[in-house]
Amino acid sequence: MRLARALAPLAIVLTVSGEALAAPHGDVLFKDGRKFEDIDYEITGKRIKLKLKNGEIEFSTDELLQAIPKAAAADGEGEEAAEVAAPSPIDLASRCRLEPLPGWSPQATSSPLVRILLAHAERDANLGVYIRRAAGDLPADLGRLPKEVNDEIALDFGARYARTSSPKPTPTTLFGAPALKLEAEVIEFGKKEKDKRKVTELRFRRFGLEYAISYSVTPADEGALAHQVGQLFESFSFLPAISSAPDSYADYGRGFRLDRPNADWQLLSAPFDEESPARLITSGGKPGAPDRAMVTVVCTSGVSADAVLQDQFKKRKSNNKTFEVPTLEESRQGGGKVFRFKFEDFNPGEKIKKRFKGFAGFVRGKVVIVTGILPVTDEDAAKLEGDIDVALAAVVLFDEEALKDEVQTAQNAMLLVKQGSDASTAKRYDEAVTKFDEALRLAPTFARAIYLRGLAKKEKQDFDGSKVDFEAAAALDPNAGYDAELSTIYEAEAAAAERAKNWGEAVRLWLRGWRADRTEDKKRRLLQAATQHWNELKKKEFARGLATLERDLSSVRTDEQVADFLARSYREGAGLLLREKEFGVARRWATKAKSAAPTKPGKDEADKLLDQISTAERKPR
Repeated sequence: MRLARALAPLAIVLTVSGEALAAPHGDVLFKDGRKFEDIDYEITGKRIKLKLKNGEIEFSTDELLQAIPKAAAADGEGEEAAEVAAPSPIDLASRCRLEPLPGWSPQATSSPLVRILLAHAERDANLGVYIRRAAGDLPADLGRLPKEVNDEIALDFGARYARTSSPKPTPTTLFGAPALKLEAEVIEFGKKEKDKRKVTELRFRRFGLEYAISYSVTPADEGALAHQVGQLFESFSFLPAISSAPDSYADYGRGFRLDRPNADWQLLSAPFDEESPARLITSGGKPGAPDRAMVTVVCTSGVSADAVLQDQFKKRKSNNKTFEVPTLEESRQGGGKVFRFKFEDFNPGEKIKKRFKGFAGFVRGKVVIVTGILPVTDEDAAKLEGDIDVALAAVVLFDEEALKDEVQTAQNAMLLVKQGSDASTAKRYDEAVTKFDEALRLAPTFARAIYLRGLAKKEKQDFDGSKVDFEAAAALDPNAGYDAELSTIYEAEAAAAERAKNWGEAVRLWLRGWRADRTEDKKRRLLQAATQHWNELKKKEFARGLATLERDLSSVRTDEQVADFLARSYREGAGLLLREKEFGVARRWATKAKSAAPTKPGKDEADKLLDQISTAERKPR
């Protein structure tokens, strides 16, 4: 899948005009297995710079597998760590969404063809939206499917699963259009016969793509969720052609989305304006002041984005002999190819020099130009430019052709994984590793491919390489059990970390071990280490310590015992902050305690603490 799809807890480092915007600290993994942990790094253009203790080194981003930013405490008094965006039930590029039913929640996807994934909280079941490139519509008479359609279905299932029964297609409709219902029993790559699942799909075609709403469940849980199957399929819907809200404007007809960077900015939309449908303006946080910076979206005719930009620059040059035509940098932005630019100039009739930065892309037969404009020398120019960078980085382009190309690449990667899996089954492990390498060049964040490569490396006695792959696969998809192969290693390493009283590392290792086999003993050891970790952290900085705990346990906070531990820690931290008279931060953590508490007594305790904070805050100092 796309790295941009928020492989929670992963995130991408975005760049605008070659300037690093985010995620300056974390883990960096390279395609050849090299891994750098807990380091500062910076991505500029096509180079990544690692800031090591003994100096800096640079690599090409072509060598990069993933950069995993870690939340760090924010600057300022008692601020908690920045939260990582959660997986979403909406996929903007393919214009669809799933409405989660009670007990279902969005999960990070680990297949390059999965756009949205929901999982059940208590049962081993999931609901995903897959898309494939498809030529033409489904035939009107689905009772007699052409051989090529049946062949495509068999090829698709063969690429997605290690073993599958023959899918049984049944004609049906969705939104009044022809659709196919498919049922099959499957075994996923790397799984065994005991892991067999039942898959039910609804397939239909639109926008030159085939959509599959796919429900997967184990035989043990099938009966308990049978009553929800119809509702699950009905939870699918397409997004509206235009979506306008105070914080975001999406125009699927013209192929872009623009988001407000923060409350200092105002989003103005004009859906019926053919040329300028949306823009952002700000007074720089000064009420009543004139607009001081803006981000504009212009849709214009043209055969290519770079040609339109060059033409505009030539016109500006003809009116201003001192204007230097900027160099265009080809890049990617929110789903499509773009050309970035940056320059400084005076607008006609103005005396204040402005900085212009942005990009243009060819989307749906038009050139979309997104430009941030700000004064160069004003006292808050740096803040304005930072806001503009955030807004530019968040722009999404909805280019159907780019999406089709991306999906085709994903399909090719899936076929290579199938070939690698077949080679592993035949014990041709060198060939298998080669096929998985080829697949990962096409889809670098395909967790299952990384895991399968790790299994092949293990068979080759490459234990260091297999460990790197298992850990990378588990980081990309924490809930898939990819780190089960590492359970014994994690347990030994966690015990060693405890002996060294490195409680933070012990928490992370016990967490990995618990994910691997979910035994009560490992969870008990995890909570013991977390308690020791918190006891150490609270001696130093309350809020920073709580933020660290929250970050480390965020992926398992739905477990009742973990939630209870977090709620108690939040309450204790809030109480400590109350004694320090840090009322605002104390209130935030007490509110988190109420939200996290899995039982009513825990929520009541948090309410009492909130009342104490309010009473103390009202007292004269």
